[in-house]
Amino acid sequence: MHLLGGSWHESGDPAPTDATPPEPGGNVDVGSVLWEAAVTALDRLRLGIIVVAADHTVLTANNYARDLLRARDGLQLTRHGLAALTADDTRRLRAILATGTTATAIAHLSRRAGKRPLSLLACPAASTPRAPASAVIVFVSDPDHAWSVDASRVAQLHGLTPAEARLAAHLVQGATLVEAARRMGVALTTVRTHLKRTFEKTGTRRQAELVKLLTNGLFQVCDN
Repeated sequence: MHLLGGSWHESGDPAPTDATPPEPGGNVDVGSVLWEAAVTALDRLRLGIIVVAADHTVLTANNYARDLLRARDGLQLTRHGLAALTADDTRRLRAILATGTTATAIAHLSRRAGKRPLSLLACPAASTPRAPASAVIVFVSDPDHAWSVDASRVAQLHGLTPAEARLAAHLVQGATLVEAARRMGVALTTVRTHLKRTFEKTGTRRQAELVKLLTNGLFQVCDN
């Protein structure tokens, strides 16, 4: 995540800045530590976060949001600031940005053919020297985001065997049991046995419940 002292370039790259967090007194620079930790944490979320100024300039964005902006699929950067793909959607976007300075506002923005709309939630940003009172935080969710989970993380958190964790990871990606069996190179009956044991260890009863478990909580945190 790039915290900018100026604005975001149209190319999607951050404008040069020498902005640094405030340094408290004492031997340990707690301010810098917290600053860097917050930046790292936001960059690991599978949720777009954009801070927008009153003139619609993007002040900062995390990695997830940067990818969306670069793709110009639903949201884009123009010489007039943050915009949607169509004039109607841009007006809708500007409306929630205006409301977001004092209250929470929600909108959906259309995308290219075949993709579901982006979901946006705008709310006031805290007033700081680097984020004026009129700044708005925009959270962006992509319903078509391709979910994946690290099988080793699944195994560690839920006490699964490597095979059970691999099956769980395949299910999160949308695979059927037949497809998972083919990918894993095992019989369907073996996969069903793995699934039964996975249900028991995770306290779930259905595949949909298992997938929901594995796409929430710590699994919303990316490795990089």
